Amino acid sequence: MVVVGAGPRPAPCGAEVLCQTYDALPHAPPVISLNAVSKYSNTDVKISGSLYLTSNIYSLLLVIFGRGTSAAAFSATLIRPAPRQFSCAAFLWEKEIHHAAKRVFSRARGVCFGGEGAHDIPGVSEVVQALGGLTGYLQQAYVNGVSQGHLTGIRVPDYDGPITDVTSNDIICNGGINPYHTPLPSTVITVPAGAQFTAEWHHSLVGPDPSDSADPVDPTHHGPTITYLAQIPNALQSTVTGLKWFKIQEDGLVASNQTWGVDRMIANKGKVTFTIPPCIPAGQYLLRHEMIALHSATTYPGAQFYMECAQLSITGGGSTQPATVSFPGAYKGSDPGITTNIYYPLLTNYTVPGPPVFTCPGGSGTTVKPSSTVKPASSSTVKSSSATKSSSSAATTTGATAPHYGQCGGFAWAGPTVCASPYTCTYVNVDYSQCL
Repeated sequence: MVVVGAGPRPAPCGAEVLCQTYDALPHAPPVISLNAVSKYSNTDVKISGSLYLTSNIYSLLLVIFGRGTSAAAFSATLIRPAPRQFSCAAFLWEKEIHHAAKRVFSRARGVCFGGEGAHDIPGVSEVVQALGGLTGYLQQAYVNGVSQGHLTGIRVPDYDGPITDVTSNDIICNGGINPYHTPLPSTVITVPAGAQFTAEWHHSLVGPDPSDSADPVDPTHHGPTITYLAQIPNALQSTVTGLKWFKIQEDGLVASNQTWGVDRMIANKGKVTFTIPPCIPAGQYLLRHEMIALHSATTYPGAQFYMECAQLSITGGGSTQPATVSFPGAYKGSDPGITTNIYYPLLTNYTVPGPPVFTCPGGSGTTVKPSSTVKPASSSTVKSSSATKSSSSAATTTGATAPHYGQCGGFAWAGPTVCASPYTCTYVNVDYSQCL
């Protein structure tokens, strides 16, 4: 065991750093495992990583499983001997470790390795891309506008890095490479069929942070938001493989102003609202809510998938059994909604990955097809790949009012423009106003 202590601050790092020194490392191919445990809200948080030799130069790859504070105890376990090529690795610790990771590997600041910045070290560009994916967490649910509590009934990882392999079981409900915060939640959220359900995201598990420019999520991570449901024997069971999923919400690209579902979620302070279909059977379900970041999706793997699953008990309802898909299986790396260039040329349409949105028989939702690539709309408000919007079920009734968190205005909006009392139609952007 080599104990890692505080060393001198390397001059090239223009930031507050803690420099760990590795003493008397013997000569051999390197693998050094770093481990850290800190306390955050009385919860153990573990961070691990490895040093690798690339063209005789170390590059640092961190796999972060949690959050940390400035008070962290480090140790280094020698897995295989390694040459002492550089004396220190600098880590920038701030309020939360995933903030630190983004800055540690930023090209502006770099990571100190014997005076070299991270961008000078072969292989670190891949690390920069990977850690640049730290986005956010689904961490709070609302049923008909009523909060169910922070982290209540939602399976969250301690670290929400991107899933990029659509064939991995991690694409189901996260976990795996992003280990779950344990113990898993013991609460099942009761939701009446037909209710409005709101999913709320934030950049860290502590909730909203107005001082964080990446809250609720990184604003560069343009892409769709998508929601699925799957019946499950017991919403508290840990096994999620083999479930059958159906899509109940999607919000993709509005081509007229190049805005995405994630953009609208950010404008709504991390919230996405949709309707639980009123015709599905009562029972235990998992709700899989997802955002896909397409900022680096020009090749596969490149798109970044972020998802969490909420544990639901749906009451009331009907007997309709939707058509279903499997995860993995619903997505392919070659899907045009997964491998795409969102920057040039500008997209004129976008196909949200996965199956069409399920709509209850008899018009519980409205399907609008402004272009051949747009999926049928759910009963919630869905932005399509053109300026045309689909309406909620409330919009189909003359004189209807929009519910709390429902859409009440925007370019080409044909639905209700008056909110149910006591809510007010609040302007968000040119395409979207909401009852708040």
